[in-house]
Amino acid sequence: MAGGAPGLSRPAMPCHHPLLPSHHSPPVTFRAAAARHAGQAVDQAPDTPLLPQLRRLAREAGVPTPGRASRSSTMAARPQLLVSPPPATTMAMIALVLLCYFPDSAPASLLDHPLGDLLGKVGTANATAPAPAASAPASSKTAAPAPSDPAAKAEREKQMQQLKELEAQGREYTKANGLVSKTNFTGAYKGMAREFVSGHNAARARYGLAPMTWDHTLARHARRWANAMRKDCEFKHSGSKQFSESIFRQRGHFNATAVDAVYMWSDEERYYDKATGQCIGGHDCGHFRLMVLKRHTKMGCARSECFKGGVFISCNYQ
Repeated sequence: MAGGAPGLSRPAMPCHHPLLPSHHSPPVTFRAAAARHAGQAVDQAPDTPLLPQLRRLAREAGVPTPGRASRSSTMAARPQLLVSPPPATTMAMIALVLLCYFPDSAPASLLDHPLGDLLGKVGTANATAPAPAASAPASSKTAAPAPSDPAAKAEREKQMQQLKELEAQGREYTKANGLVSKTNFTGAYKGMAREFVSGHNAARARYGLAPMTWDHTLARHARRWANAMRKDCEFKHSGSKQFSESIFRQRGHFNATAVDAVYMWSDEERYYDKATGQCIGGHDCGHFRLMVLKRHTKMGCARSECFKGGVFISCNYQ
């Protein structure tokens, strides 16, 4: 053989089985394949193809054979052949997830399953807590709603009605006398608290005292008392023993502000003795004394407008 080592050439060996078709042979039939295997002459007469013949023999022997599958069914079945069966733990988890979606109204036989306790817990996880058993005592933390007092309710309604009547009379009075309320009868205006605090702390700074801060609780007490004085604009203290109190009143119009009240109280400084902390000459300096009392650290004030003209101001200290 040219180009090769002498003595190494071998005859060509067939690469196909006698029962398998070659690349150039016609389609193999059942009878032709059997004759070739037995060494007999091959009859080229038409014969039944091999695969249908094998199916017929299988049916005669009672062996089930699959029918011809369409392309769509073959493609649908193919992933099942490629995916390995899931392990036992995966199957158990799938079964648990499916069981958890049974409703609470499932039959008793289903809830008697060994997973019945788990089913009950999962079914009420997102629901409200079940009511306690009839034999269990009621919780002491749950208190019954207090019954409404008809007398107290009637009194509140009476007070509200009186307040509405007084407000209506006050608006008629102010209109008849040419008065104007810049706060629309609320009494409060923007920057009012700052005016109260800065005026008091300016006086305290002259005596080397620490400034006071605004307290909402004290301001709320002052607001209640100032609103109570709107009817007659009476110059009267609340009489509270919890805090100190200074009051201010101006009749006839609604022009008085926080600055006016602080200025009038500060005018009493000329009667105040710094050394003794008392008033001199028998004069009254109690309002200024509360402004500069060392133990006072917080304050709260309120302003109201009286129904028949006038302004009432209250300041509380602690």
